[in-house]
Amino acid sequence: AERSPEPRAKKARRNEQRRVWTSGGEGEGILADEDAFDGDALFAGEAEAVCRRFEDYFGLPSQREPAGHVPAPALLASRTTSQAELARIALTSLNSLSLKRSLLRGRAHEKIVAFSEAPVRGPSAGGNVGAGPGDEANGEAKDLALFLTAEPSLPDESGTLGLADAARDPRGLLARQPRSTSFLVEDFSEAAGNDAAALGDDFLLPVDAASARLPADNAGRDALQIQLFDEVLASHHRMEKSPFSTALSPAQVACFDQVSRQVALHLATGSKNLVNAALQRAMCKAFMLDAFEELKLALGGALNGRAPAAGDPVVGNELAAKAALGKLVELFYAKFTTDVSRWQETSSQGIKVAAVAAAKTPLREILEGIRGGERRVTFTYAELFEMFVAEFERLQLPKRELRAFLNDIPVVPLQAFKMLEAQCLVAGTRKMALLTVLSLIDFKPSCRWQCLRLLFWLAYSGGDDSSIRFDTIRLIINKIYSAGSHPPMRWQLNHLSDEEAAPLLGGAADGGLSWEISGEDFVPLQRLKGRCVEDVATIMLRSMAPKAAEFAFPIRVPIRVEQLRGELFKGVVCSPKDRVWLYLALCIKRPVLLHGLVETFTKCDQEMKEHLVNSIEEALKYIPASEPELLVLVQKAAPETERLIIKMLHILVQTSQGKEALSKDYGDAVTRLYGITQNPRLLVPVFDLLSRQSLLDFLPAVMELDVEEVTTAFQQFVRSKAPPLSVSELLTELHHMNSPTENVVPVKASMQALNVIFGMREHFDPKVYGIVIQALVEAGPLPTLFMRTVIQVVKELPRLCDFIVMQILPRLVRQEVWGNDNMWRGFMLVLQHTFASQSAGAARVLAILPMSQLEDVLVQHPDWKTHLLDFVARQPAGAVAPHVRQLLQ
Repeated sequence: AERSPEPRAKKARRNEQRRVWTSGGEGEGILADEDAFDGDALFAGEAEAVCRRFEDYFGLPSQREPAGHVPAPALLASRTTSQAELARIALTSLNSLSLKRSLLRGRAHEKIVAFSEAPVRGPSAGGNVGAGPGDEANGEAKDLALFLTAEPSLPDESGTLGLADAARDPRGLLARQPRSTSFLVEDFSEAAGNDAAALGDDFLLPVDAASARLPADNAGRDALQIQLFDEVLASHHRMEKSPFSTALSPAQVACFDQVSRQVALHLATGSKNLVNAALQRAMCKAFMLDAFEELKLALGGALNGRAPAAGDPVVGNELAAKAALGKLVELFYAKFTTDVSRWQETSSQGIKVAAVAAAKTPLREILEGIRGGERRVTFTYAELFEMFVAEFERLQLPKRELRAFLNDIPVVPLQAFKMLEAQCLVAGTRKMALLTVLSLIDFKPSCRWQCLRLLFWLAYSGGDDSSIRFDTIRLIINKIYSAGSHPPMRWQLNHLSDEEAAPLLGGAADGGLSWEISGEDFVPLQRLKGRCVEDVATIMLRSMAPKAAEFAFPIRVPIRVEQLRGELFKGVVCSPKDRVWLYLALCIKRPVLLHGLVETFTKCDQEMKEHLVNSIEEALKYIPASEPELLVLVQKAAPETERLIIKMLHILVQTSQGKEALSKDYGDAVTRLYGITQNPRLLVPVFDLLSRQSLLDFLPAVMELDVEEVTTAFQQFVRSKAPPLSVSELLTELHHMNSPTENVVPVKASMQALNVIFGMREHFDPKVYGIVIQALVEAGPLPTLFMRTVIQVVKELPRLCDFIVMQILPRLVRQEVWGNDNMWRGFMLVLQHTFASQSAGAARVLAILPMSQLEDVLVQHPDWKTHLLDFVARQPAGAVAPHVRQLLQ
């Protein structure tokens, strides 16, 4: 077989010089080897000395090691095993050469290094790649071998690297040159002598030793640092889009992200920048804008009119949104930590025990930048928050993200509560703002007092928009206030004597006369949700009374609660009539507070009393009628609270309809109060709860009330499941109020009462009227209104007509009803109404009338004579009185 032909020799490359930037200034005494490139610098195009200077200048951790020990970023990423190595990836991922070069020197000091193609290591240089057909294919392997050398070569006896090692470490070439000399490649042979000739085309030599100088003025330094910081932020996004990231495991990617953020936060909030507020402000804003861009993209938006690009967070990805928000939270933690630690160092607090130092650290002064009432000229934590709010509102992000952010940052500045206040004043954003306040109360103990102040300000705010007050009150009642099991204070039990109140006060050492809040900002959650809300509402309720009013027990609250009251009245507070709504809402959850409302009622003027009477329904209609405190309220009632008690009883009657009936104890309590006030209006709502004897005794007084009140009282009676009297007994008693010899009540009042009962006849059996009429006829002298009732029954209850004609009218004839003119007229009216339907029965009644009365009737009603003739004709002889037949002839 023929041997394969010899491979053709490679065509010699043109000795084209490549140019990179290097450092080292003229006259600065910089050694030549300081300008040499290590392996990673050769790959990325950076000079080691310049990078080291930037590290020192900006306080960055070292990102370079000696040549031969730092692989290229891609290879390092594929082999990384520790966070320290990932830190180097983060810091060496600034792979934009054009931007690097503009950062590493000013244009006025640009110098160029020219060098030839990278050398190819042969066998003599320690390589194991032989010549042959595979050389071209293994070209990449030869280049990579330059960066993968495990151990660096040592200098020879002369203290310099050999030519073979110089191929791996170009600093060996520069070490042979004079330190302050710079020259062109064409002059290399004259300056380097035989060593240069031995190197041939493989050399690396600077053209000029002048270095890129850092700006000397502060403005230039700040601008340079901001440029570098922008590049640090951009490097993270470039790594996301870079093929290098595919070689990393998820854990390594997470570590890389963490290190990248740490570097950016170190630059933005590091202690070196504290003295330069403008620089720190600019860096923090750049970091914030970068995080906001990620957050907006994650929430489904596009920024600045551009569509999401490759590497941007996934649109709609909640995890991406959470991560972007987390970057903002980390920025605030970094700022918080830096500001506090710097204050502790400058005030010698750092050497004290941590607990002592923390207790003596004035966080508000440090973070708000206020000392002695004046704001300091520094970039503060509060200003950082203002920057956040401005950008958040500009992007119109969902308010729920703001809630999550406020819960995560270390301290919520005062500006946040002003922002929430402004949102609460707008109907469209009020709900989310109130929910944010609620979240801060639950999860941010240091914010509780500020949140409580804001809520009370809204609940008692002035202005025409009452929805602000009522929305806030609903949040306090439904989501914050908790009646719990905490014992009442003494001023909440003003209706009880000291002996009665002692068991209810929970054994308080001071008898429940006062309480305190320990700590400056921290308020225990249960105390905030209970005692704080109750007492502020009580203070505002008492403000409805005149200033000179004296209450049984003063409200002794902590200084901060009293200061809150003063702040409310210094602002635009609502009118006195609107200060009752929160208290009424609290009464729904804790009815014992009603006693405080009643006490305030007694201290108010007439107009305010009227308002309280009309307003109490808003609470009572939601309180179960079986609540014991309602009964106690009636049992402890006094004449001055009578009007309020009447209103309360009416409301309880309405709310208990169809439910559990009121206790009979209400009747006894009202009976006691009626014995003092003699006001029958008290009896109306509990008319069915009175004892039998009390009802009979108080019935005349109730009958003389207005028709509406009489109707209400009788409705309670008729609808009662266990009334003290039956309806027939009540009707009988009503008729006995007026007789020919005595009028217990005016006839007009009795007529009104009878009409009311008759109008409720659908609620009881109509036969009751037959029973009552028969009982009245049998009882003796007829009541004054007896015939009036009989006429009503005949007209409205046709089923009872036969009973009236056949049973009642004959009895009346036997009792000589014509002896009373009023009764006789009524008797005749009944006959007129029954002749049409009960002619036979009516004729039978006429047949038993005496002759003179029958003659008068037939004269008045001659048409009845025919009906009487028919009746007599059907009767046997002797069954009809002779005078009847005589008058009919």
